[in-house]
Amino acid sequence: MQPKFRSQAAARGGFSVLEMLIAVGVLSLLAGSLGFAIVRMRGISASSETQASLQNSCERAMRRIFEDLSRSGAITLGGLNYPYLFDDGAAVAAGFTVHAHAAAQHAAAAGEPEFGPTREIVFALPRENDPPGTYGNDVPDIDANANLIWDGAQFSYVLITGPDGVNYLQRRVDGAAPVNIASNVERVVFDDNPSSGFVLPVDSVRVRLFMRNVDSTGTVHRYSAEQVVKLRNGV
Repeated sequence: MQPKFRSQAAARGGFSVLEMLIAVGVLSLLAGSLGFAIVRMRGISASSETQASLQNSCERAMRRIFEDLSRSGAITLGGLNYPYLFDDGAAVAAGFTVHAHAAAQHAAAAGEPEFGPTREIVFALPRENDPPGTYGNDVPDIDANANLIWDGAQFSYVLITGPDGVNYLQRRVDGAAPVNIASNVERVVFDDNPSSGFVLPVDSVRVRLFMRNVDSTGTVHRYSAEQVVKLRNGV
């Protein structure tokens, strides 16, 4: 009788085929749920990183633009009026054609907040001949009558599409020496008093910057900022 008792105990201690199938099914569901959660978390992470990158890039660019334009002026130099505004690379006015370039490509469609033409700017800056060993002390040169001495160069902000298909906001000097200020810029719009419909104060410029990028999940992200800068009056 003892061997029979051991056989029944062993049978009761094992797993049936049905129990094994149920266990495998439960584990598969758990694994699937875990995999979905991981993919979702990666998507959330990609989304957050893309949005944060757009915001940081936009805010850095706006600070740089503000630093430049707040030192610039609404002035006439050499018969040319500054600032000079032009749309989508079409710098056609005499004295400013060096700033012309191919229009940037746009991804936004009609009805989206960043849709519309780009308006770029050429501006003048005071001359700053800093002493040897110093750089950019933001103290402009003045003449014997305490008037500002203006730099002979023309400075600009333009939007171009790079070979990689990404839009870059560039700062240029005399239409050359480009420095990328921000990437994934869908649109930039500079407005002065006339182009704003005489809404802006005279001797002021408004800049609006529209950012756009697509994350790894295909989600479109946007960020925009706007500020008005008071220009020097030329003296």
